[in-house]
Amino acid sequence: MNLYDIAKVILAIEGKPISKVKFAKTVYFAHKELIRNGLAHNGDFAYIRMPLGPVPDGFMELADNHSDIIVSEERSGLSYNSKNYSLKKTILSRVSGNTRVKDNSLKKVVSDTLDILRSMSTSQLVERSHEEPSWKKNLNGNRFYISDKDMALTLFDGRIVVTASPTGKSDDEYLQASLIRGMIDDIVSESTNLEYPT
Repeated sequence: MNLYDIAKVILAIEGKPISKVKFAKTVYFAHKELIRNGLAHNGDFAYIRMPLGPVPDGFMELADNHSDIIVSEERSGLSYNSKNYSLKKTILSRVSGNTRVKDNSLKKVVSDTLDILRSMSTSQLVERSHEEPSWKKNLNGNRFYISDKDMALTLFDGRIVVTASPTGKSDDEYLQASLIRGMIDDIVSESTNLEYPT
């Protein structure tokens, strides 16, 4: 199973555009659930540690390498989350109408995962991805694979409580705060290493 396979199934099931940051996190959590169900392996593809959580290695080239994936630009909100990913309509109807895709285990696992992720805002997904042991132990830009410790955390164990954003703050504001926290952690770590080398 490769990144494109998972991305295509996610986009087909969703049937509508997904923002860049939410899509990257959706791939991560869907990949984990596919591994858990024996339908994928943690070595299928790597992730890059970024301030907003894990991003699949090759994610930025998905649309360049696969013409059936469309990237559209949204003119509002945060510039780094202004791109939306979707499938071409002809491919979407072919994939979502395919009974083999509709009825198989892969589609069921991804669909069940999406049912949970849809109820979470992008900033909640980012915060949840910051709990992943591999994300915590790496620095921004490091490449890693989903580990056994990551697999110990699930979306289905009741630890996730979906709450509404407090009044007056938008999801974009929470996303921006997560980005800054993710960058500050690295800055503190790097300056500490300079001052107190191991």
